Amino acid sequence: DEKGAILHYTGKRSQRNGRVLLIDAGARHLGYCSDITRCVAIGEPAAEVAEAYAVLLEAQQAAVAAATVGTPCEEVDAVARRIIAAAGYGERFVHRTGHGIGVEEHEDPYVVAGNATPLVAGHAFSVEPGIYTPGAWGLRLEDIVVVATGDAVLVDIVAGPNTTGNHVEIDRITAGAIAPTIVQQSICGSSDE
Repeated sequence: DEKGAILHYTGKRSQRNGRVLLIDAGARHLGYCSDITRCVAIGEPAAEVAEAYAVLLEAQQAAVAAATVGTPCEEVDAVARRIIAAAGYGERFVHRTGHGIGVEEHEDPYVVAGNATPLVAGHAFSVEPGIYTPGAWGLRLEDIVVVATGDAVLVDIVAGPNTTGNHVEIDRITAGAIAPTIVQQSICGSSDE
């Protein structure tokens, strides 16, 4: 919905058919951070939103595939931007494609134009292109990847201690309860449970 075009909106709203929710979540486990963003439609999304999401998914998959040892960070960013721009949404992609992640939620390497740093095996970072229409809707798709000796590898969220088998399956946008001990409290507002 229109609040999805605000990059880090928090608030309470009733949900209606056709609304798209942008959910950005993270956790800290054993000193390391995770970060994930998904879009969930309540009922059927508008045709324009569904078309934009297909472009977003293509851009994200291409950027992940481009993230190989030796590839400059700016090239991974450019791969996602070219696809989004070719579909006519270039001006609606208003942030970097990704950021490093580890002991800090945002750290080097930054996947952004102007960063010629080559990727090396072991780099962990987000790939999170977005398309935003102010006042209407916003979409972002974020996964964490780790550069292996060849291709980048998508990383799932791993449940920590005291989870009693609960989990989050990021590929299917299904969620089980997450133990409060592994949720990064700084990302939750005071009214969040």
